[in-house]
Amino acid sequence: MLFSTFLVSSHSLAFDNDYSFNQPNFNTENFLDLNKAEFPEYLNDQWHRSENGWRISSHSLTTDLTYLHTQVKLHKALSKFASMRLNYDQEIMYADKEVQTPELEFEVHPVPSYPVAFSIIGAFYFDKSNSDQGYAITVGERTKNYIRYSSTNIDKYHNQKTTDNSLYLKYAYTNALDAAYHWSNQFSLRASYKQFTPLTFLFDDQVTQFTHNGYAYDASVKYRRNKNTHYKIRFKGFDIDKSLTGTTNQEQALSYRSINLVWLLNQQQEYKFSFGIRDDEFTNNIQSTTTSASIVDYPYSMQQLYSTVTHPYSAHQSWQLGLYLGLAKEPSDINNNDPENKGITETKLNYVWSYQSSDKKSAVFLHISFNLDNFSDDPGDGGGLTYQSTF
Repeated sequence: MLFSTFLVSSHSLAFDNDYSFNQPNFNTENFLDLNKAEFPEYLNDQWHRSENGWRISSHSLTTDLTYLHTQVKLHKALSKFASMRLNYDQEIMYADKEVQTPELEFEVHPVPSYPVAFSIIGAFYFDKSNSDQGYAITVGERTKNYIRYSSTNIDKYHNQKTTDNSLYLKYAYTNALDAAYHWSNQFSLRASYKQFTPLTFLFDDQVTQFTHNGYAYDASVKYRRNKNTHYKIRFKGFDIDKSLTGTTNQEQALSYRSINLVWLLNQQQEYKFSFGIRDDEFTNNIQSTTTSASIVDYPYSMQQLYSTVTHPYSAHQSWQLGLYLGLAKEPSDINNNDPENKGITETKLNYVWSYQSSDKKSAVFLHISFNLDNFSDDPGDGGGLTYQSTF
């Protein structure tokens, strides 16, 4: 698998730190990797109930590349009227990205007895032209039921502070809507939507222009039939449109869609089971705006079935076995020279050993994967690490 970035590169938080064109080219098994790399469901429940925590998932995609998802959230009440927060969330799955700067938030509660908060948001850099500024309004409690709207002006002072001739002809904003809601102890909803408003950036050469717009979403509904049986469906994806004109004239459209339905059994028993169905679709299209010719046409999709069994065998330790079976459809090369691809079957066995703290608030998971579809020639398939701590 090759993930490459070419043309020009700069800094911004508006759209995953990327002013460049990307050329994702996945291995046929990589959506199996992404599925097993996601945080376990019971960790997600702990995470959302906590005001403070940090966690990371790092899993091998190839001998050279790694999937990474890092999250940090810190909250400190200064009084009943004000608090400070630090927020960080970056997922790297299809191309190399610059490490983001954490978002700081000063939150004011004008009437402490009424659950409404107003926030000032900032992400700061040594070079002031790269700093971001925004605001947010939150109704409700973030660990329970709430709705939050935020708007961040990316590189807010670039035009006033830059030391070169680059210029925002149209500034970028990231507008986000986040919400969570619980019905009794059975139903829960979580949703996040981000809009990346259209931007136009003129580079230092005063010739090359870059444009960008798009959106991203992540939503899930969970039903707890009883303490042992749960059902969950999750929708996740993004659409990104870019263009570069001047020295070259190209447009790129990136799109990702994922639907995951999982059935969790025996969640309070000695052996816990899960069964899931998942569908992922990723497309990348790069075209020349001068000739309308396609430079890259890359669709990649996978439908998969998977199941896990987890057994806690001591106060601190547990093991898990996961079986993942998928049908991947991918061109034979980045230029889609095999549009009639009927699909390639991928099968993977994943073993996980975990160790958790006595208070159950911290846990580390070590993964080892095996290729069942080509075990004799290539048995090993990398590993991974997941860690979470809440407090």
